[in-house]
Amino acid sequence: MIEDQPYTKRPIRLKHLVIIYVCAILAGLILTSVGVAVQKEATVATTMNVLASSLSHTAFAATTALPINEAQLARCGIILLNNLVYVCLIGLGLVYVAEWRGSHIVLVIALAVNGATLGIVAGLGVAILGIPTTVAGLVPHGIFEIPAVFMGFIMGLAGIYQIRDGVPKPEMLRMNRDFILTTILPMLTMAAVVETYITPLLMGV
Repeated sequence: MIEDQPYTKRPIRLKHLVIIYVCAILAGLILTSVGVAVQKEATVATTMNVLASSLSHTAFAATTALPINEAQLARCGIILLNNLVYVCLIGLGLVYVAEWRGSHIVLVIALAVNGATLGIVAGLGVAILGIPTTVAGLVPHGIFEIPAVFMGFIMGLAGIYQIRDGVPKPEMLRMNRDFILTTILPMLTMAAVVETYITPLLMGV
């Protein structure tokens, strides 16, 4: 144990992560709304690229409700893989650099960027597609995806502090891996299925 070391201090706690995430979402939403109001044409021109990007993996990228086929299955797999890799980078990757004093700052920055991206996508969606369509495009799969991703950040932060408190790194990796497989992976799978097969129908595309 390294109880006397400054590493054992908890400068960032769960409530801080929640506040940062909510503020980042609101900031992205507000800035996007202001941008749409100030320069609507330019915003519209870039909106479709943002909505179709892989940053948020939202259903806005879908242009038609395809029948269940290999293309949909492949898209579902890509969405799941992208989200799973992202969570693993946070929940497992940060464990490898837990001894570095700035590792929790990296986590906070990644959390803020994730929240701001969600806010930007929501803001652009409301400006271009309207509130009902945006809600249909984000909420159904977001119910599963957002908590799963956020739990990845909590897991990463807990891993950093646990290792600094003396928990062996292999043990921490094993615990985080098991949590991903038993809790986060099922939630991300549900999110990918809903986003691929249900969201396009709700959006009427």
